[in-house]
Amino acid sequence: MSTGFSVPDSVREMVKYTGKHPHDYEAELQMNMKLYRSQRNYYIAGMALFFSLVIRRLAMLILAEYDLISKIEEAMKKALKATEDLEKIMREDKLEEQKNPSSGKFIEEIKGLENLLEIKANELKSSEQNLEVLKMRSTEISEKCKEILEEIGKLKAKTES
Repeated sequence: MSTGFSVPDSVREMVKYTGKHPHDYEAELQMNMKLYRSQRNYYIAGMALFFSLVIRRLAMLILAEYDLISKIEEAMKKALKATEDLEKIMREDKLEEQKNPSSGKFIEEIKGLENLLEIKANELKSSEQNLEVLKMRSTEISEKCKEILEEIGKLKAKTES
């Protein structure tokens, strides 16, 4: 009888005890007991292998989600800082324009900065949309995790009964 829970050993043991049918009642009980143990070990090893794969996949999904969230937060911080800097420059330019309103160069700079402001505003909107998409993905991943945990619970209940 094997003492470990490896799948090949369990299969070998099941095959070993499946085909034999002794006529002695005590020997038949011993054979059925050994067959039961080998089947039990087979199912335990299979479930352990399955759960190790599930746990690995869950860990990978959680790490991917964390990485995406950190990237979005970083992008949001950069976008907010850029808009603040642009607004500060625009305020300074308006003060300068009031001092020297006839400068055509100044008007061109304002147009360029306004274009830059629009670009940054679009980037901010894009980042907000990306954040919403990631929130949706996060909830989907959470739901999948809950489903997997429910399946694990059902499988545990089946194996225990």
